[in-house]
Amino acid sequence: MFVLFPPRLARREHSGKEYQLSKTRPLLLHLYRTHRANPQAEVSGQELEHELGLTPEAVRAAVAELVSEGLVESDPLLTNLWMRLTEKGLAFCEENFGGEA
Repeated sequence: MFVLFPPRLARREHSGKEYQLSKTRPLLLHLYRTHRANPQAEVSGQELEHELGLTPEAVRAAVAELVSEGLVESDPLLTNLWMRLTEKGLAFCEENFGGEA
């Protein structure tokens, strides 16, 4: 599907939920790096497809999972999908990816 990173990133606890980081890690890391460069920026689904080599379906599935966990907010339009980190998502990324961005 979209397991792009090594399985060494198995699972982490956050707010009582386990996240399978290997599935959403590339997307979260890209959003986190974008946020660090410009906290007001939003990322498009097409950008994630291009930058991460994901299909539109894979992007939508990952975003839906992250939205359901409250880590990302999105604005799905008819032709594209726009998203950015929530405060909870930012805290999660800083805790898990702080040194990688």
